[in-house]
Amino acid sequence: MVAEPGFPTIDQLKVFLAVVETGSFTAAAKRLRRAVSAISYTIATLELQLGIQLFDREGARTPTLTKAGAAVLAKARVIAVEVDDLRASVRSLLGGVEAEVTLVVDVMLPSARLVDAVQAFEATFPTVKLRLHVEA
Repeated sequence: MVAEPGFPTIDQLKVFLAVVETGSFTAAAKRLRRAVSAISYTIATLELQLGIQLFDREGARTPTLTKAGAAVLAKARVIAVEVDDLRASVRSLLGGVEAEVTLVVDVMLPSARLVDAVQAFEATFPTVKLRLHVEA
């Protein structure tokens, strides 16, 4: 019977990404303003929780991702982006920005103008969902 993996924390994933992006536990510790031992402990705990080894530490001065580590890395990056998106959305909501806006436009509106308007809206309010209805 295969053991079920545990639930990694966002902090563990953040530390994992920092180690990968900086190339070492020491550089990740500097980036995150933590002790190297704290980084090492976090990675060891993450590996224990997941039940897989993320880094091959044998014979290398820098940690190298295992195949399993590379697979986890892709998912960890997606989660990190989604968490950042969630935080941006909440910041916007706290700032009084609507979560969603519905726009109804006439079919006669030139499409180039509509595209420009939608692009400008998205650039200004990236966290706001835009529902667009074109009617005659």
